[in-house]
Amino acid sequence: MNQTLKRGFTLIELLVVIAIIGILASVVLASLNTARDKGNAAKISSQISGTRAAADIYFSSNGNSYSIADNDCAIASTLFTDTVSGMANLSVVTAYPSGTTITCDASDTAFALKATWAGQDAVIKYWCVDNTGSKVIASTTDMAIDGDSNCDIDNI
Repeated sequence: MNQTLKRGFTLIELLVVIAIIGILASVVLASLNTARDKGNAAKISSQISGTRAAADIYFSSNGNSYSIADNDCAIASTLFTDTVSGMANLSVVTAYPSGTTITCDASDTAFALKATWAGQDAVIKYWCVDNTGSKVIASTTDMAIDGDSNCDIDNI
């Protein structure tokens, strides 16, 4: 009796295993992108929340004033560039996830800071904080802070 023992896997078995691994990998990668987006959104929300506290410190340290009227996050010697309160670290685009844009506006008695960001789903989201304590998270383009220094939904 001459028996030959076959060892190993057939080509079909190997292809099935490779296909299953590929499907599992694509599911895991999709989940990672969602988690990355949620992490970036949480970072923006945290930065915006910190902005409110830093602005309060600046306001009380500067004679109950937010500064000269400005709508630029980088104008020297204003609320948005103050290092003592920590606002300088919270109002620069490098402190936020890639692709975030920051808009700042301040007057003597009011301020607002808005962050705009689009995640993997390409839906643009807006975070805004102002001196009234309002923190708005929205998906509308009608939140224009330039000139009125607040986070209300403007009808523009």
